Amino acid sequence: MLDVHGPTDWLAYQRLTAGAGVLGLFHDGRPIPVAAECQIVHVVLDRTPCYAESGGQDSDTGTLTGSGVTAEVLDVQRPIRGLVVHQVRVTAGELPVGARIQAAVDAEWRLGARQAHSGTHVVHAALREVLGPAALQSGSYDRPGYLRLDFSWRGGLSAAVRSEVEEVANLAIRPSPMGLDQRRRRGR
Repeated sequence: MLDVHGPTDWLAYQRLTAGAGVLGLFHDGRPIPVAAECQIVHVVLDRTPCYAESGGQDSDTGTLTGSGVTAEVLDVQRPIRGLVVHQVRVTAGELPVGARIQAAVDAEWRLGARQAHSGTHVVHAALREVLGPAALQSGSYDRPGYLRLDFSWRGGLSAAVRSEVEEVANLAIRPSPMGLDQRRRRGR
């Protein structure tokens, strides 16, 4: 795919919709010429606005629509550098190789995933402020309404430390009129 068509034109940072051509369809790892209604397949497009799972942030959801076809985007991955693959469920019609479609990201999903991803950075910064530079992130998973930050530490965090991390994170996004430094000097 990549050798014949080159890398996917990845537009996820520029837009939420894009016209695209279907370069390939795969079912159970094998190429197919057309995807039927209700079938779940992997689709390679020449260009996409869809964010592929990366850096702990879940992939976009959305739709592919074209002449007589609608498909729901379930997952987006980059199995190799330069290639973006969409897992879709055809919800109406048939999706053939060569079709021109409109790829559209679910804007609310994208916003929620971005917010969760940003929240992970805030929590990581708060951990490092409270625990010190040894509190290093070792993974994360972010999707709308959910974030998980993995970090290594020498033991469980006490309720007091968790509360302090929460306060530092909250102050980073909702600063207190008094300010964190003043609160710390006063002993809270």
